[in-house]
Amino acid sequence: MNCKCENHKHELNAELFKKQFIEFTDVPVEVLQIYWDMAENYIYAWDNCLICCDKLHLALSLMTAHLLKLNYGDGDGQPTAGVVTSATEGSVSVGFQPPQTNTMWEWFLCQTPYGQQLLMLLKMARIGGFYVGGRPETQAIRKVGGSWK
Repeated sequence: MNCKCENHKHELNAELFKKQFIEFTDVPVEVLQIYWDMAENYIYAWDNCLICCDKLHLALSLMTAHLLKLNYGDGDGQPTAGVVTSATEGSVSVGFQPPQTNTMWEWFLCQTPYGQQLLMLLKMARIGGFYVGGRPETQAIRKVGGSWK
C-alpha cells in the first residue's frame, strides 16, 4: 500500500461533510449518518490497497452525497437525478436525459454530479489495474509463472 495511514475504518465527519457539500447543510446529522451507513454498503470503509486515507474518505462522502441527492433530494423530500433536458415553470414539467454509460454501475453513479465525481475518483484509483474473479492470465500478456500465452 502506498498510503502511510494505518488500517482503520472511516467514520462520518458531519461538520466536514456539510462544508464539502453545502447543498446538505440543513440536513440533520442523524439523516447524514443513515446515508453514510448506506454508502458503506457500496464502498468498503476500511483503508485498503486500492483506496485509503483522504481519497477513501472523499469516496465515502461522495457516495453519501450521491445517495442523499437520489433519495432525500434537496432536503425537501423531492429527489432529483439525471441531466435536465427540458423544464417548464407553469404547471411544472421537467425532462431528464439518461446518461450514456456502459454498465449499470456507471448509470447509477452518473445520475448525480456527486456520483460522477465518485466514478472518476474510483477510475483513477484503479489505473494500476485490478479485476474481480477469473484467471490472472486473462489480465496479462504472459501466463502466471512467466510463460507466453
